[in-house]
Amino acid sequence: MKIGIITPTYNRIFLLERLYKSLLKQNSLFYIWIIIDDGSTDSTESIIQEWINSDNSIQIRYYKKNNSGKSSALNYGFKSNPDIDFFAIVDSDDYLLDNAIQIITQKVNKYYSNSTVGAISFHYYDTSGKIIGKDNKRFNVEEKIMNIYQYSAQNINPDGCIGYYKRVVNEFSFPEYKNEIYVGPSVLPMLMASKYNIVFTNNVIGVAEYQPEGLSKMGRKLRVRNPLGMLKYCELWQSPLNPSKYIRMKYAIAAQAYVRLSKLSKSSILKAGIAKNCFKWWAYPFGWLLSIFWKICD
Repeated sequence: MKIGIITPTYNRIFLLERLYKSLLKQNSLFYIWIIIDDGSTDSTESIIQEWINSDNSIQIRYYKKNNSGKSSALNYGFKSNPDIDFFAIVDSDDYLLDNAIQIITQKVNKYYSNSTVGAISFHYYDTSGKIIGKDNKRFNVEEKIMNIYQYSAQNINPDGCIGYYKRVVNEFSFPEYKNEIYVGPSVLPMLMASKYNIVFTNNVIGVAEYQPEGLSKMGRKLRVRNPLGMLKYCELWQSPLNPSKYIRMKYAIAAQAYVRLSKLSKSSILKAGIAKNCFKWWAYPFGWLLSIFWKICD
């Protein structure tokens, strides 16, 4: 069983060193650290080569590619490491608690032979020591197994580490669009939802410290600059698998707003692989108003 910690990075060597030190402290060293350098122009490459050449217990695989965004970097990492059985995504501004690998390995082994499980999710603390998520919520049981749509109805909305079994990334990948660099991270869980569930655990395995220039902080400006990625996101949230009528309606309206702000033709959107049923006629006037509101706010 090979566990891969996969980290996309772009000009983040000042943060990667903190993650590196947390990996050195792990009480279980049965893992491989996969670093996907998304075209960094800082000293990332030279310093990582120093780590690789140093006498330490971490096996590091380093790849450098042209800048095309986090989701593209993850796809590249998945495809480049076919021997890895489970990929745990740990961002460059995160770091792990000392027993993180041990916890991940235990859960991965537990569900390895369960063909209906495609991913496992873990919690993070923020820098103040609180569990990230709405009202710091967790389940009152050790873990729950469900798809992403069922989980969203629980209204917990955490942020943490999600990892995918090889069986998922061999079958599904993040969509990539020309001249765009962002696709929402929940797109992959939604794509796999008709076939695979996620084990949502109560385990806290790391700490996240969001950066001012990071994806989480860039918000709507980033989303508007990547309209096809966001339209795919809106399409998937309108899936009939989603039990929440409110959420389906919310993203039908958002889809119309993204179309208006992008100024893309409907034919070019459909050609890019966005389903026609993403666009509901009743949502157009609400989407038009929402796009005006977004423009005013920005």
